[in-house]
Amino acid sequence: MKILCFTLLSFVVFSSTSADGTVGIGLSTPEIITRRGYPVESHTSITDDGYILTLHRIPYGFNGTNVTQPVETNATLRRPVVFLQHGLEGTSSEWVSNHPNLALAYILADAGFDVWMGNSRGNVYSRNHTILDTKSTEFWNFTWYDMSRHDLNASIDTVLAATGEQSLYYVGHSQGTTTMFTKLAEEPEFGSKVRKFFALAPVVTVGYIQGTMAIIASSMFHKVKSWYCQGSGQFPLMRYISPDFSVSACNIPIFGHLYCHGVLSAISGVTLFQIDATRIPELLADHPGGTSTKNIYHWMQMAHTGRYAAFDYGADANWVEYGQPIPPTFNLKAIKTDMHLFWSPSDFLADSTDVTSCLLPYLNPDYLVQNVQLANFGHLDFVYGDQAAAQIYHPIVNTINRDWQTAST
Repeated sequence: MKILCFTLLSFVVFSSTSADGTVGIGLSTPEIITRRGYPVESHTSITDDGYILTLHRIPYGFNGTNVTQPVETNATLRRPVVFLQHGLEGTSSEWVSNHPNLALAYILADAGFDVWMGNSRGNVYSRNHTILDTKSTEFWNFTWYDMSRHDLNASIDTVLAATGEQSLYYVGHSQGTTTMFTKLAEEPEFGSKVRKFFALAPVVTVGYIQGTMAIIASSMFHKVKSWYCQGSGQFPLMRYISPDFSVSACNIPIFGHLYCHGVLSAISGVTLFQIDATRIPELLADHPGGTSTKNIYHWMQMAHTGRYAAFDYGADANWVEYGQPIPPTFNLKAIKTDMHLFWSPSDFLADSTDVTSCLLPYLNPDYLVQNVQLANFGHLDFVYGDQAAAQIYHPIVNTINRDWQTAST
């Protein structure tokens, strides 16, 4: 319990003060994008079970002095559409909080792409519903499986309708990969809407996670189960976190640098050489984004059992929900969409054993186009690391450009 509180407190502390003031702390995703000089739009999507999701869009790029708005805006001007989906407790801001030459959303926009960013149900930008009270237990009755079944449909259909395209390129990080793997496994035909799936720090099981999060998953399992059974909605330890809490510990000379690196290393991996500790308050400005107790409990179930499976309600309730006593697993072999995986042995959460033993052997090799193993990437380095642009983002841009040119000829 103390470890979990310490870990969560670090997120709170990191969310209070900017070290360099280049963008500022406490800004929303649209405010961050505007401050960087890029155009931004906010769109709304409604799921078939009533959740109101916010999508953020950077429709075009920035050349350093002027916004590079397309000369033509009619239907004949087509550009690749890219959809970015954040990880657990994340928000759309993880794609835009870094410097423009390091953040994926800006790099894609500057490459001439139409960039959209999703926000999963329950996070700070998608905390609304057509009927349910957001403070009710019913509103928070969801896990990542519901995001896969409902949020992806609504979000991607909204993007395709707005752009007039029939398909897009999808980039997911962590939980954002889990939801897409599951969607494509259960509904292979959904792949007609996804030209390519880029999976950063891919996760389908967490049975071999390491470090602090492994300790939390073990020691807190029964406590979180109790919270869920008692009807806890939003994950309790996130409910009262304020972005204005305290002053960033990262600003304390010497100690702050070691503290920020130490805590995030414990969470995300062996190395944090790629993240400047003085910028952590800025990078995590609206984190944690918020999620349900049920979702956290689902992830803990997966860590506890090592199974890539739907939520476990208990044997009797599973019969009602799934028609069998244990929750079903998902058939990754059914996926028939081009997949590009980027992972690292230094990642404690998308652990190399989980990737090499529980993911890669179960993918159809005909659709595993890239399997890129990277050195010295912790879990958060895939979205905040200073090597991510060179080793992941620019290769993605090149891959999309080649695919788009081939499809256009």
